[in-house]
Amino acid sequence: MDAFVISVPPTVVLSKVKELLQDYPRGGNFGGGDEEKGYVVEEIKNCLKSDFGNASVDPLGEEIKAQVLGYLTEEETEGAAALGSTAAHAAHAAHAADDDTEKKRQREKKGVNEPEKKQRRDEAPAADTPASLVNCLKAEGVKLSEKRFLKVRPYKGKTFVDIREYYEDNDNNLKPGKKGISLAVAQWEFFSKNLQEVDAAFQSCSKEYKLLLPESQKRVTVSNFKGRTLLDIREWYEKDGEFKPGRKGISLTSD
Repeated sequence: MDAFVISVPPTVVLSKVKELLQDYPRGGNFGGGDEEKGYVVEEIKNCLKSDFGNASVDPLGEEIKAQVLGYLTEEETEGAAALGSTAAHAAHAAHAADDDTEKKRQREKKGVNEPEKKQRRDEAPAADTPASLVNCLKAEGVKLSEKRFLKVRPYKGKTFVDIREYYEDNDNNLKPGKKGISLAVAQWEFFSKNLQEVDAAFQSCSKEYKLLLPESQKRVTVSNFKGRTLLDIREWYEKDGEFKPGRKGISLTSD
């Protein structure tokens, strides 16, 4: 029997975008620049694809990007109605940014490979990549567990360290899932510099420990769940003057 694909209604996909965005600081509270905003777009798309599949997400690429950029640039005090207006203005910029992606998709349909020169440029380490991370770029990264990996990704001239749980698609290929977090080089180096302190907090299960990563609301904390000590690397958000852990992040164990 031939395989078939069930397409999820666009309204369901776009509604999920709003839900996923709640894990990110809004508007002026988002500390990242254009590069990090672009990376958030890719993370949201990956999450959607893991839930709904490529066939339901790819045709909505422009609308998803506009919605994400609108959220990250709009002040929360202006309300949800203003978000729609900002998203409409962002659509024009998103269309231009997606143009290369659409061209690439059309070339793939026709069986035309990307130019060799462009492939070499995309695979080259970004200028800010520390020597300690270069070897992870072209490899499979560092395997943390059966389906969790630490990988280094260049994106628009910047480098990000991605700690993520992967899932198997219908072809048994590992794909990045929504459980995970991406760290800029400065955040990763700060984390690495404090690794001895982090390990001590983990070994003693110090629930009061908090390491705030630079230029973000990402925090490293320690918790306990069903008798197991967890190291949480997570995006936090502010609500009613209090900071709380969001869903965007990952919990690691000693395993």
